[in-house]
Amino acid sequence: LESNNVQGDISRLYETLPLDKYGAVRLRYKGSIDRYAHYRAIDIIKSLDAVKAGAEPVIEPENFEGATVFFLFYAPGLYDICATPVSEMYPGAGCHITLLDNLLEDGFIRDVPAWLVIVYLALWTALSALIVYSSEAAFFKSRSAYLLLCGAAGAHFLLWRGTVDGNACCTFH
Repeated sequence: LESNNVQGDISRLYETLPLDKYGAVRLRYKGSIDRYAHYRAIDIIKSLDAVKAGAEPVIEPENFEGATVFFLFYAPGLYDICATPVSEMYPGAGCHITLLDNLLEDGFIRDVPAWLVIVYLALWTALSALIVYSSEAAFFKSRSAYLLLCGAAGAHFLLWRGTVDGNACCTFH
């Protein structure tokens, strides 16, 4: 977003985001917040002063070439901690970093088309039925085994969709 038309830039950004019906995006967390380079502010200031003085910096300036920099504070005492799929204590600022990462790499979690879910569920059910009826084992001949396999297929369907009650578990508003 490098124009003077901020409203237009925001409108274009919203058009590119895979928003759900609640206006949220589902983020794909790729691991710990430590996955992203982080530096202490004092080290950055010392490095700047060292570069200006012609001395060896604490942090090499090349580390910032082509990088997007977030200047933020995070600590447990700030109460900006939230639970995510990768950590029970993830800095809230990390959600913003993950949002940018997902935007730059087009890595958002997206809905699976309904027709594909139906085909997948039908194939899973057919495979389960084939196993139950072609097996010689008494366990697989019982109705309870068939119900167990169908229940597993249904549970897999719900988990695959990432929702049980209609709300995505990892959203960013």
